Amino acid sequence: MASNYLAELEAIQRWVKATAGLNSMRLQTAPPKVARPVILWEAPSRSRDRNITRWLYVNQVTQYGKLYANDLGQLLDFQDKLFSDLEERVGVLPVFDQAGQQTGKLEAVQLTFREAEGLDVPIEVQYQVTYSRTKPVVPPAPTAVYTKVTYQEGGSADG
Repeated sequence: MASNYLAELEAIQRWVKATAGLNSMRLQTAPPKVARPVILWEAPSRSRDRNITRWLYVNQVTQYGKLYANDLGQLLDFQDKLFSDLEERVGVLPVFDQAGQQTGKLEAVQLTFREAEGLDVPIEVQYQVTYSRTKPVVPPAPTAVYTKVTYQEGGSADG
C-alpha cells in the first residue's frame, strides 16, 4: 500500500510542478524551515469506497498539505492555475511507474483550499483510485478425458 501512496503522491506533485511551477515535498518529520513558495504534503486519509467487480475496488483518498506562499498575488495565481488545469483535465491525473510508463490514473480529483492562516493555506486533494485484487491462477484445460467402465458381477436382473 505504501508504494501505491507514493505513486499517487508523485502524480500530484508532478501535476503541481508542471501546472503552477510549484515545488512540493512529503513531510517525514516535523515541518522544516523551507523556502517559499512550496507545498508540504502530510499523511493522507484513505477509505474503501466500493467494489466495482470481484477483482476491482475503488479507494477514496484525501491528500492533505499546506501551501506556503510569498504574497497574496502569488497565492491567487497558484490557485487559478491549478483550478483551471484541473478543469481542463476533467478531474483526471495520470499515475506513472518508476520507468515513466503510465500505470493508472487518479479520477474525480477535487482541489480545496481551506481557511488561510496568513499566507499559509491548508490544501486538500480528494480523488478516487482503482486497484485490483490478485486473481487466482485458472487451472489449465484438460488435455485428455477418460471414461472408466466398471463391471459388477452378480448384479441384479434389472440392470
